[in-house]
Amino acid sequence: MRITPAELTALRAKRAAPAVSSWRDGTLTLVVPGALKNPLNARWHYYTRARWSRTWHEKTAGAILEADQRQAWRAISALPRHVHFHAYVQRLFDSDGLQAALHAALKPCRDALVVYGVLSGDAERDGHVFTCQQEKSAWRGVVVTVRARGLR
Repeated sequence: MRITPAELTALRAKRAAPAVSSWRDGTLTLVVPGALKNPLNARWHYYTRARWSRTWHEKTAGAILEADQRQAWRAISALPRHVHFHAYVQRLFDSDGLQAALHAALKPCRDALVVYGVLSGDAERDGHVFTCQQEKSAWRGVVVTVRARGLR
């Protein structure tokens, strides 16, 4: 099968990430590539689950370093934040346990935000709001957006 250069460019664009890790105007955007799995449906050995979690944790840390603003966020990490996780998946998660499944799948990313100083904590008492959304896409991964709670 032969394709034209224009068709090849269009195919590559479909697989491209929807954003770039950056920090602009008080908004931190992290692009974390990788296929999400629902840990609530998986029967994993504890080591397999730990390895999966560590891998996502490291990917999120790499995105934070790519944004290159870790030190600046440490100074203001105690302020209440709105954290939005936008998951790009091959197959949508079931609607019966959508929020629980997405939050469980994104837990390593959320924990990495705390460990690397972007957030002060992920408990309710810290005042941060976490939302998530999913979308079918050829590119698979998560785009994390962190901003002050008053901004939209």
